[in-house]
Parts: sequence; C-alpha cells; structure tokens
Amino acid sequence: MALIVSGVNHKTAPVELREKLSFNDDQCKWVDQQLQRSGILKETVVLSTCNRTEVYGVVTDRSQFNGKIPKLLSDVNEIGTDLPGHIFYHKFDDAAVSHLFRVAGGLDSMILGEAQILGQLKNGYRCAAEAGTTGLLINKLFHHAFRTGKRVRNETRFGEGAISIGSVAVELAKKIYLDISEKKVALIGAGEMAAQTAAHLTNYGIRNIFILNRTFDKAIQLARRTGGVALSYDKLESTLTAVDIVIASTSAKKPIITREVLLRTMENRKNRPLLIIDISVPRNIDPAVKQVYNTYVYDIDDLKNIVDQNLAVRKKEIPRAEKIINEEQNAFMSWYQSLSSLNTIQQLHLYFEDIRKKELSRNKKYFKQEDWEQMEKFSRSLMKKFLHNPITRLKTCSVEENWCDRCTVKKIFGVEDLCQNDE
Repeated sequence: MALIVSGVNHKTAPVELREKLSFNDDQCKWVDQQLQRSGILKETVVLSTCNRTEVYGVVTDRSQFNGKIPKLLSDVNEIGTDLPGHIFYHKFDDAAVSHLFRVAGGLDSMILGEAQILGQLKNGYRCAAEAGTTGLLINKLFHHAFRTGKRVRNETRFGEGAISIGSVAVELAKKIYLDISEKKVALIGAGEMAAQTAAHLTNYGIRNIFILNRTFDKAIQLARRTGGVALSYDKLESTLTAVDIVIASTSAKKPIITREVLLRTMENRKNRPLLIIDISVPRNIDPAVKQVYNTYVYDIDDLKNIVDQNLAVRKKEIPRAEKIINEEQNAFMSWYQSLSSLNTIQQLHLYFEDIRKKELSRNKKYFKQEDWEQMEKFSRSLMKKFLHNPITRLKTCSVEENWCDRCTVKKIFGVEDLCQNDE
C-alpha cells in the first residue's frame, strides 16, 4: 500500500492544457468516485485549481495504477488522447507527502505564498468526503496538511504583503483609506488584469464597483461576474466625479485621463481627494495628472516596486517555511510507518489470544468452576507480560529498523503467514 499524488501544474503544463483538465466540484466528486469504483485507488481526493489538477490517494499496488489516472482525467472533459504523458507527475509516499505539504504551505504555487490554495485544498477534501472516497490515511494526511499550511502562515511572514499587481493595487487603496468597503471604485477596462483586480476588490468587501470599457458588452460580462455595475464609456468624466478610487487597466495606446479632464473633475468634486492607480502598459493616466491638487497617482512601476519588496520578504521566509514543512512531514511519516507495526502487534495479540483460550479450555477440567475466573485473569496477565517487550520494541523502533523488526518478530512467533497482505 502507498500514498500517491498524480497530476499536472503550472510547472509541467501550459495554460491551454491545464484548462482542459480544470474541473468543477461535481466533476471532482465524479472523478473521486470513478477512481475508487474502478479499483485504481482505495481512497482519493481531487484538487483542481487554475494552476493545478492533482489526484491524491491510496493505492494498493503502485505498479498497477500508472497511466490510468491521466486517462481518467482526460475522459472527464472528453479530451481524448492528445495530452502528452510527460506533463503528468507521479510521486509516492515521502515524496507525495512532501508535495502536498509544500502545496498547503504555498511553496509550490505560481504566486509564492498565495493564501487561496489552503482554502482550495479544503474544498477538494470536502468534495471527496461528500463523495465518500476518503478514509483513515487520506483523512489523517489532509488534516496534517491543513495544520502545516496554518503553521506556515502563523509562524512566518511567508504570506505577508501582496505580490500580484491587482492585489497590490487594492492593498494600496486600503492603506490610504483604511476602510475601503464603503468606497466607490471606477474600474476602467475589462481584460484579464481588470478581472483579477475586480476579484480582489470583491474579496475586500467593496460593493460599489463601476466598470467602464469601450466594448460595453465586455463591461457587462465582468460586472455580472463581480456584482459590479457596467457603465458606458461616455460616462467616464461623470463617474470620475462620483468615485473615490480609479483603477485603469486598458490597452489604450495613449492616456485616457489627461490633466485637463482631471482639472474639470476635481472642480466638480470640490477638490475631494481622489486615488488613481494605473496598472496599464502603456500608461492610461497622463503623468501630468500628478500635479493636480489632492490627486494621488500610482503607476505600474510604483506597484512593481511594492511587489518586489513584498516578494523579497517572502523569499527570506522560505527556509523557515521549509523547516515547518519538514517537521510536519516527519511527524506524519512516523505515524504512517507505524501502521505496519500496529498490524503486526494486532496479529501477535490474536495469535497468543488463540493459544491462551485453547490452553484454558483444555485445562479447565483440572480446576474447580469457582477458580475459572481467576485462571482467566491470570492467563491474560501472563500473556501481557510475555508480549510486553516485543510490542514495546515494535512501537519505539525507528523507521529504518521497522521492517527488520517486524520480520524478526513474525519469524520468531510464526505469524508471518497471517499477514501476507499487510505490506
């Protein structure tokens, strides 16, 4: 029996292939159940995010599963056989545990130290539990992973500071306004960067998001996904007058907010402060806007500097994060390896209990009936004393000695035939 992880991530597969293997919750549950029903895995959890799709599980014979998991994953979205085999990785036992704990701790993410992955892991585990495909090993493994991720975030600075442009833009607004939940935000643009920024705004509880885009249909689509309000582009100046924060992210080749536009806007605003964040390349905000009174303007370079500073802090914390992961991995593997010894201990108990009962039954005729209870107690006590040293040794031996000691105990007591399927 072995723990395994099999899958693809941002390191092994480009986005166009990862997209084909991206599953929703219902699909994850279906894969979990198919893996178990087909006999490929005894227990299983499927994790599917934008950057990875992985199967964690317990396999009885590791040589029998290879190649079956990629095929089953390909069948979900009817991909066919066009997925190259080299994009899949397969790890066992120690390596599988290390991989999961690094994922939980944010060390294996595209964005170093991202916090979302722990919630995604919990969601994948929840789906598997609802599908009925978890058991002793997977339950223990994933709860240990959750603890590992929590320790990394609580005991290091690994998750501090935003390190994506969209999240930095929101963090910057939060620093200036402190409470931004009631602020009004104009998001100019509806592309990928604008969508990411809108998601961060929503996560911070901002409800008043106004989305403007030259293609109005795209503004409507993004507004529907984020709960914002789509506005036509000709309402730009009136929107600038009403909001507190402006975030520009378009592909325009020249500034869409000039000094003249903002002077008119500030006059209408009665010079109320306005935060403007330009995450576009080329810049959407005329640099001369910085000269307008009570406007606070930041461009992509300003945000990149913040990203670099925050990333440097996280990189310094990698050794501390890895130390925590190693500690948790060793603790889990110690428990995992002990399961084999527990099987041997149970077999010893059964073996000697059978002998004890047979001997009592054969010798009861030599004792009075009122003495039988005492003989029962005496025989149990004697059996415990006989087994005390070998069982203590099995419980306390190191992982390296474990297999040798199990083998020796089985041969000495003649119980090796009772456990041919426990390895």
